[in-house]
Amino acid sequence: MNVQINTFLQILKKDILQSTRDYFSKLFDMGLVFTTNALVFAYFVPMMGSSSSYGPFIVVGAICTFPLFSAIGRAAEMIMDLQADRTITHTLILPIKPSLVFFEIVTNWTLNSIMLSLPLFVFAKIILVNKFLFSQIHFFQLIMMMLAAHFFFAFLSLFLSSIIKGMKNMGSIYFRYINPMFMFGCYFFSWEGSFKLSKVIGYLVLINPMTYVLEGTRAAIMGQSGYINVWICFFMLCFFNALLFGFTVRNLKKRTDCV
Repeated sequence: MNVQINTFLQILKKDILQSTRDYFSKLFDMGLVFTTNALVFAYFVPMMGSSSSYGPFIVVGAICTFPLFSAIGRAAEMIMDLQADRTITHTLILPIKPSLVFFEIVTNWTLNSIMLSLPLFVFAKIILVNKFLFSQIHFFQLIMMMLAAHFFFAFLSLFLSSIIKGMKNMGSIYFRYINPMFMFGCYFFSWEGSFKLSKVIGYLVLINPMTYVLEGTRAAIMGQSGYINVWICFFMLCFFNALLFGFTVRNLKKRTDCV
């Protein structure tokens, strides 16, 4: 077991070093998109009559959901590798279980996402000033939610790469998976609001894992009032993560001819 753990850590270290080479370029791109969205929703949208609290509501949502859209790029890279170079097979022949190889990929993606998301809190404070208070944040809850949420996005990326047959099918990822999850995952509204609109809609929204990402993160940052309990969100994400990983390991073992 020690050999497998050491191999896991060595692979993870190598992948993290490779991923951080273009860190500042990715941070610039992400910061630019985040800043434009934050400015529009914090200062322009309220001019149309929305609540002044809607800006922070959306900004917090933006902080925790950007890895959802990174899922397309990550899935594409994995699918290209499975179709062409199959460099993953070089790792699979090492003294390490296939499930640990797949978990290492997920862990690398998770850590990269967290490193990109942390500076967004600073950007949010600069843009929102007194509308975004660090004193309101429950940091332990936030740490746990960030880990659960970013692992979810990484598991989702790998799962999508395991079910998409080839690059010609990449377009379906956004239309069939990403967009529905985003639009009905409490990004633009709270779960409480959806439940008030219709109990049926409220219960249907609970099927979407994004609901727990957004509700739990907002509860940790903005306070529990008005959101689903943060620990319910955390454990529901743990459940979805385990479910996705189980299906992903099964699918990728078949695609990589693991035994």
